[in-house]
Amino acid sequence: MERGYKKKPVKNRKIAVATKAVSTKKFTAAKKVLAAKKSAAARTNPVAKKRAIAAKKTGKKKTILSTLLGVVLLGGAGFGLNEFSYYGRHVDTEDAHIDAEISPVIARIGGYIDSVRFVDNQRVNKGDTLVVLDGRDFLVKLEQAEASLTSSTSSAKVSEANIMTSEATIGAATADVAAAKSMLANASTQSERDAARAQLNSMLARLKVAQKQADSYREQLKSTFSSIDMKKADIDYARLQLSYTIITAPVSGIVSKRMIQPGEYVQAGQSLFSIVNDTSIYVTANFKETQIERMRKGQHVDLHIDAYPDASFEGEVSSFSPATGSTWSLLPAENATGNFVKVVQRVPVKVSIIGNSAQKRMLKPGMNVKAIVSLDQ
Repeated sequence: MERGYKKKPVKNRKIAVATKAVSTKKFTAAKKVLAAKKSAAARTNPVAKKRAIAAKKTGKKKTILSTLLGVVLLGGAGFGLNEFSYYGRHVDTEDAHIDAEISPVIARIGGYIDSVRFVDNQRVNKGDTLVVLDGRDFLVKLEQAEASLTSSTSSAKVSEANIMTSEATIGAATADVAAAKSMLANASTQSERDAARAQLNSMLARLKVAQKQADSYREQLKSTFSSIDMKKADIDYARLQLSYTIITAPVSGIVSKRMIQPGEYVQAGQSLFSIVNDTSIYVTANFKETQIERMRKGQHVDLHIDAYPDASFEGEVSSFSPATGSTWSLLPAENATGNFVKVVQRVPVKVSIIGNSAQKRMLKPGMNVKAIVSLDQ
């Protein structure tokens, strides 16, 4: 045992422990007495009572706020993780709309409208007659062309007959020349030879005239045949012009944007109305250039149409535009001059809609769409 250290007796330690226990009991009893006095004072003193109630409520509020804050933090963390996971597998845009093939119907010839056989927003089929122009002028031109062809055909027949006559004349003249030559050869006197020679010269002149006349008839017939070909072309053109007076639907769809009335005069090349081909409905989605890195043709697309919030539509990526939307604008940006401000560009993406014709007919060009592309596929 070290020097200077003296172990306390066991009896003294027991006395100390007992003393400490008695002190603790006295402190607890005093605390209870003080609490009872405060409770009695609160019951007798209204101000103290209000303070006690307020303190109790404040404690409860702090507990509720702490609980709510914990719930909000947990919910926010869960939502953030879910969004992070979702947008790691999807890209979306609200810069999208319904598109369709819209065929303008244009007059090929000028004329007065005889009748209009449709109303706005009417469904028509390809080949239906929609507008009839007054075709009497074109019918007269067709009859004139046909009459001219008949005349040219008659002239050709006359020329053929004249050629046949000329060939007969040439044959007779050729025989007369041969007879004159024989007579000249058999002449025994000078007078007979002179007479035979004169007759031969006459027959040769007659043969020459007949040959020239035949050549002239052949040239005339050739010219007539060329004229006949031209007249046939005139007839075909007149028939084509007459057919343009009947304006039919080039495609099946909904007729809209009617701009004509019966009796109105239309010019060649004038737009009369348009037909929306509702079987060619698709979506044009303008994604940011930073979103298309992982997009591929054939990926699944969820479509949310503002007009039909309770309906679900599906599609797939069909194709990508070869240029950004600003490139096709009327006045594309020219960044080579002046100050440059970087702007995120958008690339038009064509999304084909998967569904039957009835679903597609619910959609109208121009409707707003939210497109969500699944990148996992």
